Amino acid sequence: LTFSSLSRQIECGLSKGYHEDEIIDAVIHEVLLEKLNTACANEKERQDKKKNAAPRVTTVNTVQSGDPPTTTEKKTVLKQSTVTLPPDSRLHKSS
Repeated sequence: LTFSSLSRQIECGLSKGYHEDEIIDAVIHEVLLEKLNTACANEKERQDKKKNAAPRVTTVNTVQSGDPPTTTEKKTVLKQSTVTLPPDSRLHKSS
């Protein structure tokens, strides 16, 4: 809210016959709402930046086939392991 906007609202309220206390309460309410909206937007921006700047860990699942079964079953034996790769430091430069 700009000063001129608040000034026009006060003048408009007075010209319509509103009591001065009502106008003051309404102006204070609007200023506080504006401050709250700004604070919320700043906090959301901070959280988004923090979330986007956090290093991400990449998990890759690897599958290897084992030796063929020695029995007459026709199943393939698979070994599975999980590998965790460290974050790529080239992608997360500090600014």
